[in-house]
Amino acid sequence: MRETLHQAMQLDDMLGSPAAQGMVVAQQQVTAAMLDNCPPWLKTDVLSLYAEWTGLAGSLAWDAQDYATSARLYTEARENAHEAEDSDLGSYMLCHLSQLATWQRRPRVAVDYAVAARSWVAQSEDRHLRAYVAIRNAEALALADQRSPCLAALDEAEALLAGLEPCHPSESRAYFMGEGIMHSYRGNCLAVQGDAAPAAEASRRALAIMPETYTRDRAVTLLELERALIQLDDIEEAADTVQQAAELAERNRSPRLAVAILDGRQLLSPWSDTRAVRELNELLDARDIVGA
Repeated sequence: MRETLHQAMQLDDMLGSPAAQGMVVAQQQVTAAMLDNCPPWLKTDVLSLYAEWTGLAGSLAWDAQDYATSARLYTEARENAHEAEDSDLGSYMLCHLSQLATWQRRPRVAVDYAVAARSWVAQSEDRHLRAYVAIRNAEALALADQRSPCLAALDEAEALLAGLEPCHPSESRAYFMGEGIMHSYRGNCLAVQGDAAPAAEASRRALAIMPETYTRDRAVTLLELERALIQLDDIEEAADTVQQAAELAERNRSPRLAVAILDGRQLLSPWSDTRAVRELNELLDARDIVGA
């Protein structure tokens, strides 16, 4: 069952939440039935597994922009993780809640969840997960305009990831963490704080080393690079990054990615009379992925 969970996570990474939705719903129901009928000596393990499936269902809801459902499922998963005394999983679910609050532009709530995740992961041997918790703290702090703590959290994540590459989900709940993802988050945090040049440098570095299979993450990083480029008044390259993200969206049908591309298009609307932005608009109008 856990191997199937890992397959569903990787399917979502590559193709987006619609590709994984059916599998996740079915397996969550099966695991719930297992939980109702398992012997006492197995209940803790099954409860932890059920929490993992519930958390993944929450991630798919978040990707589909259903924030209310996502928050409910994340909260249920966190509570079950704590009941199972799975501190790593509890921390990971708190990271999800922090990310959701960040996405909703609720910085202080995002910081609260991220700080709670840090307290639960402090004794963990999972360096990938500890680095991810540091990243979640950094992104929430950036949005809350807490520059120094944000930079310190980014440096902490980089130190934890030294010598580590992304791994299989069986090895870490934050299996996706590696140097590429770390630089992607650094670029986003710096762009939020208005440090355009180092933000663009970090995003470019992320794209240079991030695995090609990380389709959605690469597309999101391109859109983060766009924001830095707009701050640097490089509109032509900014339009090109949105086009590249749209091309990746043909392979990953993530609703969240589609919305992010539309947002990226909107950011360029003040320059709609330039050739680069006109060509971008024509390209996006022709793609059913993002609509007109």
